Amino acid sequence: MVRRVREKWPNDLQARLEAARLHLLALFRALDQPYFARFRFPQDALLVLFQLDADFAEALAVGNHPLARLNVRAMVADTLASLQRLQAAEKRFLDHLDPAALRPLEQARSALRISLITDDAYHGIPGHVAK
Repeated sequence: MVRRVREKWPNDLQARLEAARLHLLALFRALDQPYFARFRFPQDALLVLFQLDADFAEALAVGNHPLARLNVRAMVADTLASLQRLQAAEKRFLDHLDPAALRPLEQARSALRISLITDDAYHGIPGHVAK
């Protein structure tokens, strides 16, 4: 039996990654609504959120890989560091938004988040088969 990277993770890491991706996916989908087209977004802060999302997606993708030749300890440390940066990165993004966009954005994001399921956290991850 081939051992997988996920077997060497902290017990809650997969759930934390899924939650972070769903949180960001709801934000990105909310920002993509026509209402928000009139607002300017802080591009540098948005880029950081996209990069964090990519980090989380990569970790979820790697979780199913065989253990061979992968430094799981370093990967987990990098992933945990990204998870720790998420709240501050999101705050930085929101702090630079037009105040008129904040409440509608939060309402849209909350409504979208409710509609997302765990499999949505694997959106864009090659090889993932929905349950």
